[in-house]
Amino acid sequence: MFYIVISLLVWMLGILVKRYIPVLNVAYISLEQVRKMESVVVDVRNYTESHSDNTSRIMCIPYAYLKRYYHEIPNKPLHLIVHNKVDRNLSVRFLRKKGFHIQSYSLYLDGKKAQKEFK
Repeated sequence: MFYIVISLLVWMLGILVKRYIPVLNVAYISLEQVRKMESVVVDVRNYTESHSDNTSRIMCIPYAYLKRYYHEIPNKPLHLIVHNKVDRNLSVRFLRKKGFHIQSYSLYLDGKKAQKEFK
């Protein structure tokens, strides 16, 4: 019984770390700066949040679909557009695990083009 409880606690701790501990070496960049950069822009928000903002330069692949479609992303430095901190942490960890270099991110809130730096 003791080993089962310890195993469960370790498993739950792993999930919490993966979701809520911030990733390192990913800079916040405003959208004006992104337009000047030559990096691939990947929008990992839900389709309902991102469909109105799409341009030909932005790849819209929600986090739920990354496991299926990550191979379509070019192997260049990436800029992520995320909805919240959890999406950022999960997306960056997954893409790094697959060998991508995530250079920066931007945050969109409530479908408006409001940006905010994570503290």
